[in-house]
Amino acid sequence: MATVLIAENKPRISDLLVKGLLKAGYAAQVETEGSNILTLSLSGTIDLILLNLMMSDVNGICVLHQMQEHAVQTPVIVLTEREEIQRDEVLGLGAKELIRHPFLFKELFTHIRRYI
Repeated sequence: MATVLIAENKPRISDLLVKGLLKAGYAAQVETEGSNILTLSLSGTIDLILLNLMMSDVNGICVLHQMQEHAVQTPVIVLTEREEIQRDEVLGLGAKELIRHPFLFKELFTHIRRYI
């Protein structure tokens, strides 16, 4: 079973994502601290990361920079409410997709299936 890391600091959103992932047959792990995401991505136990850019301690752009510096191969789908974030910016940092809130689970799972 593939494991998806949900890097999200809003419990309401992470709870919805966990429920949807479990229903779709994925394992889900939630991380609320951006500083832990790099370590988890290097652990070899994560198949895909859903990354919120607005983490509490280290923002998602910094996380993407760190992952790029360490040549992390784990696919990342960025989830954001921020309109000013440009798709090419996050793709240039190694993310596979940028999906804006609000999003449809059907759309999100189409992207997840593309990478795992």
